[in-house]
Order: sequence, then structure tokens, then C-alpha cells
Amino acid sequence: MWKLVVPESGFFTPLERAQVGAMFKVLVPADRHRGIPGANDALAIQFLDNLLAMGSDVYVEIPEWRELYRETLPKLEETAFKVYARALVELSDRQMVEFLQYMQAGLLPSLDVVLQKQLFTALHRHCLQGCFADPRWGGNRDRIMWRWLGYLQPPEEFS
Repeated sequence: MWKLVVPESGFFTPLERAQVGAMFKVLVPADRHRGIPGANDALAIQFLDNLLAMGSDVYVEIPEWRELYRETLPKLEETAFKVYARALVELSDRQMVEFLQYMQAGLLPSLDVVLQKQLFTALHRHCLQGCFADPRWGGNRDRIMWRWLGYLQPPEEFS
């Protein structure tokens, strides 16, 4: 029987966790008026923090993702200060959406175009995975996204 072992501590520093969480917040925003949960409600950042703390035996790309985040987050912080005169975590939702649109298009100053697009793709995928994955991986807190979609069953046991 296969058993998931979630690390006791994550990969990100508190600042990195806040930076990625701020980006996740606008990638999958909550809509309180319509009762739609967002990435922060699902704790998508916890999923990614746990995932990156695991080894390549869990998933072969984990070391590459670790390097991608560690290399680019300081550059994103620099860019946020250059463009908006604010830290990444201090950007308004509108500014963060604009920032991510520039990243997706490879238009942020001071960062390689290919690296920007790689990072955006990884961020977007990891955010969605954190929102909708089996809660045992650390995201989708209390099956919030599954329940919103109408999937009310508990996760199945691993075999």
C-alpha cells in the first residue's frame, strides 16, 4: 500500500511563502458575493510548500521547481519595487493582475523572457493543483473546492 508522507516543514521562507501566496490570491480569486472559494481559502500555498519540500522520488521535476522559485522570487521582488515602488506582497490586486499578465507575456524588466514564462506556467499549474488536489497533499483545505463543485465524497484511500 502506498502512503503519502507530507514533510513536517515546508520549503519556502516566510517571505517566499507570502510572495507566492499573494500571486496565488489573484490567480484563483475568491468571489465572496457568489460563494466561490479562492486559492487562499484552499491553502494552495501549503500544497506547494509541502510539494517542494519533498524529493525527486515523489516527482522528478521538484528540484527544478525549487531552483526556479529560489532564483526568480528575489528578481520579482526587485521588479515590483522598480515598477510599482512597492514590495510584491504590497501590490494591490489590480497591480498583481497586471504584474502577472506582464510575466505571462515575458514583459517584466530585469528577467529573462523564457524564465518569466516558465515561472508563470509553474505558478498557474501549482496554484490550480493546490486548489483541487487531494487535501492530504496540503491544499484544498477541508475539501473546500471539491465541496464547492458538488463533490461531497471523502478522498479515497491509497492502495
